[in-house]
Amino acid sequence: MEIFDLLESTLQDDVRIEQSIKQEKEYKLIGKARRKPGMTLFSYNTQTGEMKPADINHECAMTFDGGVSHKAKVKIEPHCIYGQALNMKNWEKKVNKMLNAFL
Repeated sequence: MEIFDLLESTLQDDVRIEQSIKQEKEYKLIGKARRKPGMTLFSYNTQTGEMKPADINHECAMTFDGGVSHKAKVKIEPHCIYGQALNMKNWEKKVNKMLNAFL
């Protein structure tokens, strides 16, 4: 009888129940960049390969001294790389250089 009890207890210890937890994706601010005069901000989606001008939201606010401050924020999309370029052709060259550097 003792042998059977010993076997049952070792079998129960080896079985584990695991549950996968779905994690939320969190986007962090990597850095800020100043706008260069004459340049356009473009985005490149790494999954689809789509290149397009980035969506920018412009905000105006009143300061304490009565002046107006202007701020521009980029609408950040998942799986996108952002950069400034003169035009779309120039942006394609920059993206190709970045991709070739990583490969």
